[in-house]
Amino acid sequence: MFWSGTYGVTHAYGGSGYNYVTLEDTLAAYMVNGLTWCGNTNGSEGFNYEFCPYKCSHNYWADLAFWGLANAYILPHLFATLTSGEIYVILNGTRERAFRNDSFFGLFELPNLPRTGKYQVEKVNVLVLHAPDLPVIEKCGEHSLIELEQLVKKAGFDYSCQDDPEYAKVTYRYHYTIGMLVNVLLLEKYYNINGDTNYMEQQTAAAACN
Repeated sequence: MFWSGTYGVTHAYGGSGYNYVTLEDTLAAYMVNGLTWCGNTNGSEGFNYEFCPYKCSHNYWADLAFWGLANAYILPHLFATLTSGEIYVILNGTRERAFRNDSFFGLFELPNLPRTGKYQVEKVNVLVLHAPDLPVIEKCGEHSLIELEQLVKKAGFDYSCQDDPEYAKVTYRYHYTIGMLVNVLLLEKYYNINGDTNYMEQQTAAAACN
């Protein structure tokens, strides 16, 4: 199972007895999953344990250094090349461009899905989920999802797309509600300790990087 912009719900759904495997379920990725990758322009100072930039542009190459290689060499082949049959991709339809060419799925995984041989991918199933209290930005057959469909078919795979399928939507609603509650509790705790009014803005920017 692949994802972009839907980290939480993808892993909640995959871990609910549906027997789907993501890159983060492999040993190498599991050990560092959830870490925020930070760079330091001054190598003599070593790692900065006190501050980490939250803008995607600041962390992009630090993220790419590991996750790009993980996609390229894990197990030791490309993670994507180990897939076969029908695969699932869960995307976020409540953000602009549900599919992005510069995402890890667009850069590393989609181009390396096996097309020939005994074990090959036959169909790409796209599930587009929408947050309950946010506006719908994209749906199947619109905008970036048209581009994704063209890329998938050009690669020789069958393609299907569903908006908010019930079996995934239940997981999404549950995860979204719990996630919002946890975020509120963490923010309250952080404000009480630090009084940092920029924290929410930093976390919002960090969420956009996924």
